[in-house]
Amino acid sequence: MKLNFNMNMNIRQRMLIIIMSITSIVLIISTIISFFAMYDGKKQVRRVGDEIIQKSTESSSKILSEQKISELLHIAEDKSEDVNSSLLYLMRDVDLIADAMTNIYTHPDKFFPRILEDYNKISVQYDSSIKDQSFTTDMGMMANLQNMLYNFNETNPMVDLMVLSSKDGVTIGTRNKNSNRSRSNEDESKIYNVLSVDWYKKAVSERKIIFSDVRNFVFSGKPGFFCAEPYFNGNNEIMGVAAAQISLERINKMVQEVELYNTGFCFIMDNHGRVILSSDDDVYSEDNPSEVGISLKRDVRDLENKELAEAAEKMMAGEKGIVKVKIDGATHYLAFAPVEITGWSFATAIEEKEVNEPIKENNEIIEEVTNSNIEELSDRLKFTIIFTIILMILVYIATVYANRKLSDYFVRPIYQLSDDVREIASGNFDKKIEIHTGDEIEHLAAVFNAMTDELKRYMENLTKITAEKERSAAELNVAKNIQLSMLPNNFDFKRKDFEIFASMEAAKSVGGDFYDFYLIDKTHLVITIADVSGKGVPAALFMATSKTILKNFVLTMRNPDDFAAVMTCSNQQLCQNNKAMMFVTVFMGMLDLRTGEFFFVNGGHNPPLIYQNNQFNYLKLNKACVLGIKKNFSFTQQKTVLNDGDIIFLYTDGVTEAMNLNHEQYNEKRLQDFLNQSSKNIPLEELLKEVKKDVKKHAGEAEQSDDITMLALRFNKI
Repeated sequence: MKLNFNMNMNIRQRMLIIIMSITSIVLIISTIISFFAMYDGKKQVRRVGDEIIQKSTESSSKILSEQKISELLHIAEDKSEDVNSSLLYLMRDVDLIADAMTNIYTHPDKFFPRILEDYNKISVQYDSSIKDQSFTTDMGMMANLQNMLYNFNETNPMVDLMVLSSKDGVTIGTRNKNSNRSRSNEDESKIYNVLSVDWYKKAVSERKIIFSDVRNFVFSGKPGFFCAEPYFNGNNEIMGVAAAQISLERINKMVQEVELYNTGFCFIMDNHGRVILSSDDDVYSEDNPSEVGISLKRDVRDLENKELAEAAEKMMAGEKGIVKVKIDGATHYLAFAPVEITGWSFATAIEEKEVNEPIKENNEIIEEVTNSNIEELSDRLKFTIIFTIILMILVYIATVYANRKLSDYFVRPIYQLSDDVREIASGNFDKKIEIHTGDEIEHLAAVFNAMTDELKRYMENLTKITAEKERSAAELNVAKNIQLSMLPNNFDFKRKDFEIFASMEAAKSVGGDFYDFYLIDKTHLVITIADVSGKGVPAALFMATSKTILKNFVLTMRNPDDFAAVMTCSNQQLCQNNKAMMFVTVFMGMLDLRTGEFFFVNGGHNPPLIYQNNQFNYLKLNKACVLGIKKNFSFTQQKTVLNDGDIIFLYTDGVTEAMNLNHEQYNEKRLQDFLNQSSKNIPLEELLKEVKKDVKKHAGEAEQSDDITMLALRFNKI
């Protein structure tokens, strides 16, 4: 634009023309730019809105789905624990009765045959071929526990009947008022061959407490199972079996109490792949059309539904997790957790559509709210453009006489805001921006003030959290150093008749494994390895207690014949006030450095490997209980003889149960093969490093889940 000035115009007029011309150009250009900006702004708003809808729906949908599925797994885990705890409580009662009968037959001179006092409470069954003398003797001895049977039956809600059966075929049992057993043919029911039933034969065969398979009871016709344990005489001969009969209707109450969603249900699968309980079944039916309906004749793993069959395989393997499968034609999320004591699995399921319904509703709400906000933002954008045009016109009119004043009015707060923000950026978070223009600059100042307050609080909280983490880390480091200082680390005894080395690597800062070795005199070396239940600080505290108790009893024993008593006495002391129900597996051995005789006692620990005759083999151990659970358990001592160059290799289950990302364990066979492939003449320290290296190689990127502890002893006969 070319400006033509009249020579008679004064400077004010010229300035007015210049300002008006510039303002006109600015107004026209601004109007064009505003329309283009409005058009482009609407496109950008819509694009950003679509991205917000997409990301919000994806994020919220994922959170809602994961939350509901995770809740399903938590329910399965909690209920499997409830069932497992109830069965543990039941095992305790059966174990107490079996122990009591063992005590009676071990000390028959202290107990007299008794007569059954109340036939309304106790019933008698027997085989038709039993001799009168055996009947009278067995009945009289078992009658000593008639009140105990009845009391356990009445106090344990899991139990239908408590039973004692002798090896000659005599059975006494409680009459439970809640039992469904018919008494109309009571005389006929007395003819009962207990020696042929599954639970009796299984308990006798395995010589320990067992759970029978689920089956339909003879008298009630309802499904159930037995928990049974044999009892013995003083010669360790089985004299009979104590048992508890449990109807699945008792456990079914736990299943029915589970609160699930509209399409949700739960069920229990036994160790044969059969569905034995279900929250969807009011009665027991062998012909239930559902793929997960109750049936004692059908193995779910044999179904044509491969997805469900594979899930059942995982459940039978004792796994825990969530899978998506089709059940009765509908896609479900299936969560399951093991009932470890019986090998069962507790499962919860919910249809996929019920998981997706709230997600769909949430997506619709997000889209509706976002679109509404976009429309509102678009309206505000239009309003802003119109307002800007009007403001430009006003500026055009007012610029002639108020240009400088208006410029100062708009620019001064910006300079002030810039100066104050610069001061805040230098670290003065107490600075407050004082701007009262009544426009966006004042709002921006308020936002800066709010940001400063939040930043100040964040810095204070960050300082506190950092200090707390540093203090916790320091405390854990001290605890780790204390724990490591309790373990012997001087492996050089400056002797030629033996070599020894050990290592311990905790899964957490502190662990529950420990080892120990010491000479109780010049010719006897004691070695110990142990694994406390759990990990972390509680396991470390229990470890310190266990190590101290074991060593104290060893140092007070009189001769090697007392070595088994060390374990027995230590167990009794660890059982006292053990409210946390922690336990420890222990293997202790004592080597006579003159003769090579190796006395050892096992407390439920992994069997060690012994190198003899040019190969490593697992040492055969007597069955034994862990320490801290059964107060009156008596441990037995064993012995073997080491020759020159023989090696004893001790370890904890952190070695053999180390898993890789495919959940494959290192296992005992691989450990034995690796040791047999290793050189037997290398220093023991190198041998342990090679074993640990092979374990790490197997685990790969998987996180260490348990403490890894090893101890090796080589005997050099002089």
